[in-house]
Amino acid sequence: MKRTRTVLAGALAMAMLLSTMGCSDSGSSAPASGSSSQGGSAAPSASASAPASGSTGSSESSSGKKSNAFPLVTEPATVSVFTNNDNGVDLSQNWFTKKYEELTGIHVDWQVVNSDQYVEKLNLMMAGGDEVDIYSTVNKNIGKTLVYKYGSQGIILPVNSFFDTCESYYLDNVLKNDETWYKAVTAPDGNIYGFNDVGSCFHCSQPIKMWVNKSWMDRLGIKEPTTPDEFYDMLVRFKNEDANGNGDPNDEVPLSNCTEATGSSSFMAGYLMNAFTYSNPSQKYLYLQDGKATVSYTQDGWREGLRYLNKLHSEGLMDPEAYIQDRTTMKNRNDSGDVTVFGAVPAQHTGVLTNTNANDRWKEYIALPPLTGPTGLCITGNSSLSNYDMYRTMISASSKNPELAFRFCDGLFASEEVGLMAGFGEEGVTWHWARDDEIGKDGEKAVYSQIGDAVPVEGDEYFNNYRWGSMFAIYPNNHSKWATAQDMSVPGTDYYERHLYLQTVPYKEKRADISMVMPSFFFQEDDNAEIARLQTTILSYVDESTAAFVTGNKSIDNDWDAYLKELENLGLNDYLAIYDRYYADYNK
Repeated sequence: MKRTRTVLAGALAMAMLLSTMGCSDSGSSAPASGSSSQGGSAAPSASASAPASGSTGSSESSSGKKSNAFPLVTEPATVSVFTNNDNGVDLSQNWFTKKYEELTGIHVDWQVVNSDQYVEKLNLMMAGGDEVDIYSTVNKNIGKTLVYKYGSQGIILPVNSFFDTCESYYLDNVLKNDETWYKAVTAPDGNIYGFNDVGSCFHCSQPIKMWVNKSWMDRLGIKEPTTPDEFYDMLVRFKNEDANGNGDPNDEVPLSNCTEATGSSSFMAGYLMNAFTYSNPSQKYLYLQDGKATVSYTQDGWREGLRYLNKLHSEGLMDPEAYIQDRTTMKNRNDSGDVTVFGAVPAQHTGVLTNTNANDRWKEYIALPPLTGPTGLCITGNSSLSNYDMYRTMISASSKNPELAFRFCDGLFASEEVGLMAGFGEEGVTWHWARDDEIGKDGEKAVYSQIGDAVPVEGDEYFNNYRWGSMFAIYPNNHSKWATAQDMSVPGTDYYERHLYLQTVPYKEKRADISMVMPSFFFQEDDNAEIARLQTTILSYVDESTAAFVTGNKSIDNDWDAYLKELENLGLNDYLAIYDRYYADYNK
């Protein structure tokens, strides 16, 4: 880490010196790769050769490729970037913009729109051939199919086309160290049409958790349930025995839910159904069984899971508001009184069911490990291959200097430190390398630590403008290695991330085998449209039918066959056949 900081400082000093003197000699060194959790390879040493001829004065390495040593250029150079930002700030004055311009020697010409205009404007620019060097986005909403469409049409350039002529941090520090990543971002034509990065948020990797009120369990002397029957027994006691201890046995809601993504109604089926059949709503209930595309909602286990959910509903254990209330309403209900009112809620984190920034009620809840069903099944979702679905940064074919654009984007993968500065701001101001006594979210020695109350506030020079955050694909950091409090007695949310980590561990241990996970694909445009049409129609019917079975408006015994027949009529077999075809090609 010390080596990385020293070299970065040297590179910046040299960049500024060259800018001042107009010098054409490149004697600076690139950043070393820090002690990355990704195992990135070392960046080029200080022995980079003199600049090769060209408008930007780029140097050539001993391999004969353009060197990726900083500064990337020794003569004035500019790249144009089209991106989105909703903060209303001047990105040319952004702290990291200035830092990266100094580091690379490359000036940025920003073209910025609001996020709600981004996709429409992006499509217009690509279709119209508007001149720009780089497309990038904060929201990671550029999917594989769109990238492949524009890549195969020659509108965006494959980044691998530069690997033979330019040294690449993205190739050396990321792709060569992660075969799954490399395969996932490679299109059927063998090209890689952009840069993406993969988040390492541990608790996010298992979003479907069942949060249960441990304070209620302790008050009633209930042990953690391990089966659906024990879970049912717990809910009955929550309902009947004044679990929150306020003297009113009628204000407890044993099991609730809300309609939004990180705590949606599908999470109810996602958690409880997994005791009966594999169910992962994050993957649209799609998975592989013996190498073939399969869905959860046609399985016999799904039918048995519906019986169980119907039992909970018919006995008043399930909140009647569960399928209609939004996240804000749910939190207000749980926070408005003197005590909590929810016994169990399926959600990614407790911020769905209580305002974690306003009170400590989140400390009452633990994530109940996956239940073991009547057949011995104990499993939870695995969505690991979906990490590679979205692209954040692409090179435009309209660029007058695409190689420069590539090297500019590629430099963001130079080292962990570059990624941290891009993502979190200035070292020593908003974050620092962890001290020996600081412990990470995973309970082991931390690698980095955020500085409390150091984020620029309104009136400060870099308010809302001190980092790029997720605007570009950057060198990834390990989310679990950020320092955090280790003691739950600390007031507020200092311990919150450690709590989420610990509660996620039992889920990770039970996640489905990778052989069950359907990869994401570079669909052809017509197939993508058909998948979208069928998926929307089918899942709408599944959600509608699940609600009807659970509430008793449909009979699980008498209407099940008609339900399966209607799924067939809606095109389920065609839907699965498309996935089977792409999976076969994926494995060639």
